Amino acid sequence: MKKQTLLLIGVFLFQLNFAQVNGGQNEKLRDLFNLEKYEDCAFKAMKMSESSKYQKDPEVYLYLSMCYHKLYEKHREDPESEYNDALRDALKYALKFKFKDRSKTMFNQNLSYLNDLKTSSVQEASYYAGNKNFRKSANIMGSLYRFEKDHSYAYYKGVMNVLSKNMSGKKLISDAVRFFNQNKENEEYLRNLTESQRTSMSNATIHLCDMLKKQDQTDSVKNVLSVMHKVMPENYDITTYYNQEHEIKDLPTKTKNGINIVRHSDVSLLKDTENQKLLQKDGESED
Repeated sequence: MKKQTLLLIGVFLFQLNFAQVNGGQNEKLRDLFNLEKYEDCAFKAMKMSESSKYQKDPEVYLYLSMCYHKLYEKHREDPESEYNDALRDALKYALKFKFKDRSKTMFNQNLSYLNDLKTSSVQEASYYAGNKNFRKSANIMGSLYRFEKDHSYAYYKGVMNVLSKNMSGKKLISDAVRFFNQNKENEEYLRNLTESQRTSMSNATIHLCDMLKKQDQTDSVKNVLSVMHKVMPENYDITTYYNQEHEIKDLPTKTKNGINIVRHSDVSLLKDTENQKLLQKDGESED
């Protein structure tokens, strides 16, 4: 019995240690965060950031970001919540943390959280894009792009801008597609693409090509798809769209390397009945 109790305490302490800021020294913020008192932790971190002692301390801003991310996760299903903008606050303070951590030591120690934050941001942007709220999606991707100047985020932001009638997005799209075209055979770049980058590129491509098709810009659709298919040949949505536009009848199953198909349920491509049936049949065969 005593051994079981010690084991449970050990597991609990491990979970607490895992939850805190890696490389952090602030015990007060750590304790509040690990006790899941995210509002109290954010309030205290905010007060500390306003003091001369801590205003240059990157740990304070990282805790602020992490607390707002937790509050976003907790309240995202509640449209009346006071934390509707918690995700953008999490990105805002992550950016401040990035600037304060000049040595990048703590930044590199907390990449797992920062990657989770980027994934959450792209998922949230995709949710709003799927509901035709392109302006809200563009705002989220804008916050993410300020945090990390990445071409995939710029691409998604640019497409959402154009769809929300903000034509400044055209340059972002043009620059991003040019970059992808230049790196479509860069194995190191392609191998290191993260989940949030791949999802951004895929969803942006689908929305962009749908828009271009409505404008009867068939050649532009094929050009974009030719580039993005080279970049992500394992992506089911892009490959299916590419096959349709080039009148290739066989739907993709697996890549030549045997990588499983990537599906994104928030974006719908196949509008004709025949392809819907083929997609359904393909999904059943995988099960």
